[in-house]
This record gives sequence, structure tokens and C-alpha cells, in this order.
Amino acid sequence: MKEGLSRENLTNHTKIGLYPETKPGRHLIEGVSPIIACIGSFEDFKRGENLSENTPKLSNNFLLDNLKKIDQGQGTYGHKKGEDCITGGPGTFVISAIDDSNKFSQGFYGCTGLIVTGIDEKTGKNISFMTHQPPFVPSVLFGNGLKKRFTEIQERCQSGTIDAVIVGGMYRNDHLGENYIKMIRLLSTKTQQFFGFEPIIINGPKTKSSQFKKEHRYHDDVYYDNNNRRAYLVRPRVNFSTKDFISGRVDEEKGKWVNND
Repeated sequence: MKEGLSRENLTNHTKIGLYPETKPGRHLIEGVSPIIACIGSFEDFKRGENLSENTPKLSNNFLLDNLKKIDQGQGTYGHKKGEDCITGGPGTFVISAIDDSNKFSQGFYGCTGLIVTGIDEKTGKNISFMTHQPPFVPSVLFGNGLKKRFTEIQERCQSGTIDAVIVGGMYRNDHLGENYIKMIRLLSTKTQQFFGFEPIIINGPKTKSSQFKKEHRYHDDVYYDNNNRRAYLVRPRVNFSTKDFISGRVDEEKGKWVNND
């Protein structure tokens, strides 16, 4: 019997830890959970000898109902009619609609993603959106798209229920590393300016891609369980030396990435 990424398996996630100043939930009202991250490698999350190595099939084996794909390629070059995503044109970014669906996006190489969630005032349910963007995305275009989504989710959600996290990315000692840092700082600044808190950066970036040749995987996949506010980060290798952090700690953290060969 072919098995894939199930709730049971993903609950047995790697716990990396947090710095005291990044304690999640301080901006949330009592009783509202922050986004909890579950982190592991593709091997950690693989179940059953017959599981296909073809990445797209992982989504079919992930046991979440109402699972919506946030497809950067499709979103960039022309999304399906009726789907309310925001994109800046070829090679830029995609920002999903805000709704109560479970979401996933695959192929985060140098790309990063932002997940934002809150409780809808009318329905009392969690709603969310997810982004997927390369590190060189134009900040003005992307900033305008974020502002539109930030405004919408703030208007729709109860005060004190909004949370956000940053996932993905790759760091090398070159322009790619510089762009990664610029992007997480951009995402953090925009979020803080709008909501008054910085999103937690989950497990930092991947490092030199040569690390991953033996696994034949160079990317992260991200799944988001909307109802339970749980983000699943599936990557070639977990950064055991990197705690979850906010952008203010990036200078201290990046020394670990450079030496993480």
C-alpha cells in the first residue's frame, strides 16, 4: 500500500527551538495559537517503500482535505480564470487568494514564502494566504501585492488573531545570499509595519546546493494546515545549528550558514 505525507508522520517533526525574543504568540490574544512549524527532510517524511520519488506526487499523498496548490510557475505565467491570485509577471512572484483552504507550494530553491493567517470575524474560522517568490523579485511590485493582501486579511480578521511565518530560501557566500537576506528583511519589515510584529523565520535557508547532490533534491516543499495553523517545511536537510529567528538576528545566524558545509 502506497503511503505518503500523513498527519501522523508529520506530527513527529524535528523541534529546533526558539530564541527567547522570538517566542511565538506574544502579539496574539489569549486562546489563539501561533503558526506551529513542523520541520524534516524528505526522508523523515517519506513512508512506505513504494512512495514515488516524483515530488508533485507528494501532494497527492498528503492527507489533508481541501488542499490547494500555490503554483509559482502557473501563477506567474497565467493563473486559472477565477482564481484570485496576485502576480507581477514572468519570473516574479505569486500571492494566493485569502481563504480557508489548506495550501501547499513546491520547488522553493532560492525562493522564499510567507504564510499569513487570522480568524475571520464573520465565520470564526482560520483564513490564510501563502506567497512564493524568488529572491530577486521587484520590491515595489511585490510590496504592493503584499499591501493589498495585508489590508484584506486585516479587514476580515478579528484583532489579535493574525500571525505570520517565513519559509524557504537558500544562502551562499555570493549574490544569492545577499538577495536572501534582503528578501527576509523586506518580508519582515512589511509585516511589522502593517501588523506590529515580525514573522518568525523557520529554520533559516538551505546552504550550498552541493550538500544536496546525494539526495537529488535542492528545494523545499511547504504545506499549510489552515485549520490547525500548522506549517510543514520539508527540505533536503534540516539546519540543526539554526534556531527559528527574527530578521534582527540575521547577522548572528548567517555565520552558521557559511560554515554549514
